[in-house]
Amino acid sequence: MYGAAPTHRFAERYSSVEGARTPVPRLKARVAFVIATREVVMRRNVGRLDQAFRIAFGLSVITIGLIYGSWWGALGLIPLFTGVVGWCPVYLPFGTSTYRKPIHREHEPPRRAA
Repeated sequence: MYGAAPTHRFAERYSSVEGARTPVPRLKARVAFVIATREVVMRRNVGRLDQAFRIAFGLSVITIGLIYGSWWGALGLIPLFTGVVGWCPVYLPFGTSTYRKPIHREHEPPRRAA
């Protein structure tokens, strides 16, 4: 039921955007989409090397499409977009990620100069 009004608890938790036909929730403290009252969080799951490969591959497919005058070059927008954004929706069902979180070294003592 996509057009149904949200439940009372859902409406209490999120304030709706004024002027919208159906209530659109405002989310707190993170970027997320609400699909049928379930949150799907966009967390980065594409690593640096994977990102560089996707951008290069996307640009090359777009360039080849433009050279040959084919609409197939538009498919290069998909890897280009996922490379620029750093998030790939295909990784979600498999639970994979090529992104490694950076190591925070704030608790490590400072190194002395030799």
